[in-house]
Amino acid sequence: GGDVGFVVGSKLSYPIGPLMGGMPEVVRNLLGGVRVHAFGTIGNCVRAQKGVSALRSIPAALSGYRAAAGVGVAVPTPVGMAEANVCVPLRASAAAGDRSVGVQFGVWGD
Repeated sequence: GGDVGFVVGSKLSYPIGPLMGGMPEVVRNLLGGVRVHAFGTIGNCVRAQKGVSALRSIPAALSGYRAAAGVGVAVPTPVGMAEANVCVPLRASAAAGDRSVGVQFGVWGD
């Protein structure tokens, strides 16, 4: 947790069906709702020093930001889009676990 934080991200998503131009129509229809995507995110979260206004922590949050990028695939399911991503840190914190390539799975609704 922290007292001051920010996150900025962007995602470019595209349906996989049109990419399968040479495949039979039944395969293109089956993959019609599947999407591939690329994304990037920057952000940070810091604690304010004891007795110091959280506003004074904004420069530390901005200068110590972390960044990551990745690619993934999203598949429609009855409960929402199931997503699998590979994430690569571009700018990491001093924490050792923050520097390795990661895999993320999730489900999100409409």
